[in-house]
Amino acid sequence: MKLNKLLFLFFVLIAFSSCTEYVDYGVVPETPNYGDFKAKLSSTEAKYIGDTFEFEATMSGADVTIATDFKINGTLIDGYKYIPQKEGEYSVTASFELPGMPTKTSTFKFNVLKKANTSK
Repeated sequence: MKLNKLLFLFFVLIAFSSCTEYVDYGVVPETPNYGDFKAKLSSTEAKYIGDTFEFEATMSGADVTIATDFKINGTLIDGYKYIPQKEGEYSVTASFELPGMPTKTSTFKFNVLKKANTSK
């Protein structure tokens, strides 16, 4: 009788251990690198109050400007063009997000000047 119980216990242990599945041998996959995200002021002639400042963004060299959100001094703007009404230094935060990918951000600053009064 003891032999039957031991054999039964042995087969139960083998059955449970054979149902164990090892996926990738317990190795956690790395988070993939989706490339470098960079945002900057476009090369425009804008530098004064009332000029249109344009921004651009790239991800691994591809233009993603249209899909990027731009914030000027913390305020979200519509699109990628901005017309400042005051002189001074402006801080831009650009963020780019795709489903299943962590949000990428880039920051930069630019200066806006007041036009010199040339009338006499």
